[in-house]
Amino acid sequence: MIKKDSGHFVITASSTAYVTAAGAVDYSSSKAAALAIYEGLQTELKHIYKAPSVRLSVICPSTSRTKMFETIKTSSNFVMPELEPAEVAENMYNIVASGYSQHLITPAFANVLPLVRFLPAYIRVGFQDGGAGAMAGLNPHDPLASKD
Repeated sequence: MIKKDSGHFVITASSTAYVTAAGAVDYSSSKAAALAIYEGLQTELKHIYKAPSVRLSVICPSTSRTKMFETIKTSSNFVMPELEPAEVAENMYNIVASGYSQHLITPAFANVLPLVRFLPAYIRVGFQDGGAGAMAGLNPHDPLASKD
């Protein structure tokens, strides 16, 4: 990609990269790292590797209806709906098909989460406290584990 100055990276992060809740610190930390890779690699491609036409995108979905999130408790499916895996995949396809770099946070309401980081700490903590019970039962699975 660098040699041809062409191509498109799509990084999957999460809306939890912006605000995390109890029970999801390890998951959210890895997604925050993915977001940092997106931000840093974008400037490295341009200034260090001299490949400004290599596109770089990130998608930050909220929870999806997958095995990992089947035990979480959401307060409102209207405010923050769970996404279908096919919907996330379609968003990824649309990013690549557009030919443009993008930073997509989905669903639409999740776009407020990056703004929470600019608020005073007591408000951010209030957001986190409000979602404390949601991820407490998070049950990550190991897709490589053998089936009994």
